[in-house]
Amino acid sequence: MSDINSNFIDFLGMHNICIPMIQRDYVQGSSFYSSKRDEFLDSLLMAITDVSKPCNLDFIYGSTKGGRFLPLDGQQRLTTLFLLHWYLIARNMHNDKESTMQIAGVKVWEEHKFEYETRLSSSAFCTKLKLLKEIDGKELVSRVIKEQPWFSDSWLLDPSVVSMLELLDSLNNKVNGVLAKGVDLHDMLSYLLETKCVNFDQLDMGKFKLTDSLYVKMNGRGKQLTVFENWKARFIQLLENKYSFTCYEWSDEKRKDYAKSLKDYFAHSIEHEWTDLFWNYAKTDYKERFVKFSQMSQDEQEANPLEGPLIDSLFTNYYNYILKLCYYEITADSEVAYDEKQEKDLLSNSDVVKFIFWTLDFFAGIGNIKSFFEELLYLNTKDEAIAKSKTKLFLSDEPDADIFRMVIVNKCSVDNQVLLFLLLKYCKQNKVDCVDENLRRYVRWCRNYLEDKNQRLTVDMKMHSNVRLNDLSSYLSDAGAFIKAPADLKAALEDDVFILMENSGYLHGYLKAFDLANPNLAIDFFMAFRSASNIEKMRLLVAYGFTGADWGWCAHGTRHFFGNGERWDTLFRHAATAKALKPILTEIAKDYASTPDISKLIDTKLCELVSKREYSFAYYIIKYRDFAESSVWWRMDDGKSGLHFFAYANEFDVITISQYNSRPLNAYHTDPYACVVAQYFRHNYPDLYNDLDYTSRYSDKAWITYKGNNVLYFTSDGFTIIDCIGERHVLVGKNQDRIDKAIDELKKYFSIQ
Repeated sequence: MSDINSNFIDFLGMHNICIPMIQRDYVQGSSFYSSKRDEFLDSLLMAITDVSKPCNLDFIYGSTKGGRFLPLDGQQRLTTLFLLHWYLIARNMHNDKESTMQIAGVKVWEEHKFEYETRLSSSAFCTKLKLLKEIDGKELVSRVIKEQPWFSDSWLLDPSVVSMLELLDSLNNKVNGVLAKGVDLHDMLSYLLETKCVNFDQLDMGKFKLTDSLYVKMNGRGKQLTVFENWKARFIQLLENKYSFTCYEWSDEKRKDYAKSLKDYFAHSIEHEWTDLFWNYAKTDYKERFVKFSQMSQDEQEANPLEGPLIDSLFTNYYNYILKLCYYEITADSEVAYDEKQEKDLLSNSDVVKFIFWTLDFFAGIGNIKSFFEELLYLNTKDEAIAKSKTKLFLSDEPDADIFRMVIVNKCSVDNQVLLFLLLKYCKQNKVDCVDENLRRYVRWCRNYLEDKNQRLTVDMKMHSNVRLNDLSSYLSDAGAFIKAPADLKAALEDDVFILMENSGYLHGYLKAFDLANPNLAIDFFMAFRSASNIEKMRLLVAYGFTGADWGWCAHGTRHFFGNGERWDTLFRHAATAKALKPILTEIAKDYASTPDISKLIDTKLCELVSKREYSFAYYIIKYRDFAESSVWWRMDDGKSGLHFFAYANEFDVITISQYNSRPLNAYHTDPYACVVAQYFRHNYPDLYNDLDYTSRYSDKAWITYKGNNVLYFTSDGFTIIDCIGERHVLVGKNQDRIDKAIDELKKYFSIQ
């Protein structure tokens, strides 16, 4: 039942050693644990140089299968012994190959294997290491190994390999120190291989009919496992207890023969295909952390040591994500938020467990995940060919369109979490593992559908996503018809030619503000509109009758927004405003077809107003740039666009608002009529402009102050002048330009001809 006082070489002669998939990386040799590492090496070297101080390594727990011993507890010690044996044999082979070959156990060493199942790179390194037959010990062992033609630089991203290299360098230094004291290297090797100066006891768990579940209990012996390692062990135990006879019908063909049950499938995949799935992302993360680490001071580096690449958090984030989404799929309209309390119930559902496995296999099987998503989605591009063939992904702060990566690094927005889940459901139903036209259309439909779940908030005057995880079941229901019948997607979408419009940040897939009966006309006009400046867009809409989007009341009247910058979508994506805009945009598009020049269209409308002597609010916006841009009165000359945000009780009693937030009057505001007058003097009589002020705050009226307490302020029917003589009101009819009238009055006051 147990082998007592085995030494490593005798043990290896009875069976190859294979570190099983359940085990963690080798860390005992890492410089992060240098004090414990060096203490252990000192004990080993003392044992092979001083007969009175043997080293007993306690029990090694594991099981024997197919001539291989699979340790469940003792991996770290066995790996260190493997490296110690390789080092002493290789160094003795350099000194005297013939005498070395005469030492008992060397032949055993050459004929038997030491392998790692935890990661292919670790196993490959251990195999290749034995190809290096000789070392002289005069230079860093790690450097010698890295210079070998079989060494792969990618192995330096494997924490087990890095730890092995660090141990060998430390061992080399210590052995050189021992040899300097007159100890014979040949004697050290002989004593190590031919005696039990370093020994351990083996407990074969198979003889006791014990299972992998014992691994969970091993942590109580002082072995520190990561949270992820403990989770893996618990999950394997759960599968063993609950699904011991449950087969996994969607298993990958390559794994069917030796991983039929859910437990076996997980135990194998989590250490192979699924580890490889997350490994590339872990390496990328490590490289980014390494750059930051290299820029730290030595003190900072010592205080914040750099950990090697790990998949732990990446896998955990994905597991929690997919489990959370499964919860909301099953628990329709739940008001109870998902947390770990629901995990046990979810895992009692075999369909959930199988779906988790399927999604992991899906990503593991599609090859380059980044390329997969980049065939479907993009974030930003000026290449219209790309914009016409892929779906734009909105609401993302990430540098690429790989929403799988966004999930595993825990930076994915709710709507993109849902989008990914909908995609997975589609791919599973239709056995899709590559990008085709149906998948493109489906993702486009889902994007449009989710973007339409929004609301327009007055707090910051932006559109906000209303996608909720607890509504997931309803989203799946709506998407269900297309999941089952993807051929119907083309009819459910607007014509494919409209994808460029849908991908615009103005529209986010929402086209209801436009007449789509004539696709070419709609697209041509939209592209011209998008290319126009903010002020041109605003003037064009106003010229054709747009009175602004209603943003609620303030002390100066109702607030009206006319579009600007990144907020055009608040006009085009809001149902009520889009409805009001549709006839206006339809008329503009028809005129644009015959006169494809936005400036000319604006000028034509202005001429119509002038000819009719209709000096309305629209007239002033169209004619005077300073009127439209009056919210940036303090930086008029730097090319900045105004907010195009006004509050008024009527079109002649107006203020310009310079903040989008919920309390816009906290900031300074202007009267746009007063601003135009002041800017006239700024450009034509700069000395006089220095004496002018035309701003106010809160509920106060903004007026032009000139020469002390003298003021001019506009009213609904004209303007009022207050000076040392008194107060007088000047009426201005609707067929008169009130700005021209006010400028004339101030010129008289300043005695300007």
